Amino acid sequence: MSTPVETVWPVGVVVVVWLIVVARLRGDLKVTGPMAVVGIAAIGVRCLWIPAWTGHTFDGHEAEYWDLFRGMRSPTRGGTVMVPAMQWFWWGLGQVLPTSERLVVSLMAAFGVGSVALAAGAIGRLTDRKSGWMTAALLVLHAGHSAWSSSAYNVIVPHFFSSMALYAVASAVRGQKGPWRSLVVLSIALSMAFRLDSGSIAIAVVLVALLVRPDGASFLDKIRRWVGPGVACIVVTGACIWPMLWPGELPGSGERALAWSLNQLFLAPYHPFDHPVMAAGLAMSVVLAVRRSPGVAFSLVVWAVLHHGLMASFDDFGERHALVIAPALAGLVGVGMASLKHYGVPIVVGMSALSAVDVHDTATRYYGSEDRFIDVLSREPYRDLPRVQWSGSPPADCGWVAEDQRVANRPVASHFNLLRPEEEAALRGSTGCIKWCADVQDWRWSSRGIRDRALRLQHLFNLTPSAVVVDSSTGYACLTMDVGHRKRSGTRPIDETNDRTSRSDIGVP
Repeated sequence: MSTPVETVWPVGVVVVVWLIVVARLRGDLKVTGPMAVVGIAAIGVRCLWIPAWTGHTFDGHEAEYWDLFRGMRSPTRGGTVMVPAMQWFWWGLGQVLPTSERLVVSLMAAFGVGSVALAAGAIGRLTDRKSGWMTAALLVLHAGHSAWSSSAYNVIVPHFFSSMALYAVASAVRGQKGPWRSLVVLSIALSMAFRLDSGSIAIAVVLVALLVRPDGASFLDKIRRWVGPGVACIVVTGACIWPMLWPGELPGSGERALAWSLNQLFLAPYHPFDHPVMAAGLAMSVVLAVRRSPGVAFSLVVWAVLHHGLMASFDDFGERHALVIAPALAGLVGVGMASLKHYGVPIVVGMSALSAVDVHDTATRYYGSEDRFIDVLSREPYRDLPRVQWSGSPPADCGWVAEDQRVANRPVASHFNLLRPEEEAALRGSTGCIKWCADVQDWRWSSRGIRDRALRLQHLFNLTPSAVVVDSSTGYACLTMDVGHRKRSGTRPIDETNDRTSRSDIGVP
């Protein structure tokens, strides 16, 4: 299979069937007044608070999808990076829609709002409306979800389909009339066709289908009811994703064990739930949710844990991969806190306030410029660091990690060269010194996900800011970080001899 059409025609067939099924279920998918209010709030967060309508930039692979939309390139065979289904999605829309950046952003925001409504609706259908509304509040104010809801990259579209699969299975197990099981099958297939890791929704679907059942339905009855859709899902999904995988291999193959040892406790991509207060609220919610609705809680917890286990084995694990289970984390809070008569709502309001702080932080970083990054370096805790004029070559006595061509060494050393202990040791050389030039790409939010890599270095190493490198001819600046010993090094003991840092550990901006 080498031609573009051959890699995507099964997905096209599934899309047509999916639209037919959704049309049959349109009465149950109608928008109510309260849902419209939530949708308006979500649009406001995604397009105005996150300044997507005014500050979005098509960056990295996004730029390639943007070129497809405006007819500057044609779909290719693709693979797991330039996904065939996403290529044809943008190329096809570009044939019928006017070329407008704001239109693209608005379309993605609509998918994001739809995924919020479907995920919250699924939780509400599995438990009660109060749980659904609490889930909706947390997802509306989810910073990662909001930022990715404006991106043309293949993140929010598959997230929409995985949320649809969750809503469909919730409707099916609660006895709603209509072809819900067919919608489950088709939605999982489309979710994986647009992004492979979003297929972990199948874990939640299987568990909900077997563990959450109406009164009087035995476990065997559930298996009999779902075995047909299960087989169909395997066949249909396989037809959609096989051309994307063959020939070739999954990204990160051959480095799974190392990546897992480094990423298993890397929780920054799950913000705001990595905040101690949010983590405590989530933990309490899990206990309450298990007591209240064990089948639902178990399904969401297992989905979240297994998804993290799968994605932590990927060397470039970041926010775009963690976003898949945002409905599980928000849903657990909704189910758990809804069981508290007097304290549940105030606690969720408090957690939403912390989420709003996270949204504000993301908004300030959203495709931030070099001028804004330089302004950050002019304030505490970096204001008093020495300013070093770029001399045209890296420090001679240290390893130098920098990717911007204006300050990069030859050969270029990147974040990835610090993952393997042997590469790190070679980069340190005889002096044991490494300096990392953290710049605007490491500070700002963008669809390239460079900040995720910067946060992973902070997770792995003791870092100490030592100077600000400036280049007066180009206006460039970066924060020089002394890279100390590893905090985490898999199964190897931490090498204290490489501790070149002071007791201060300020971290990345």
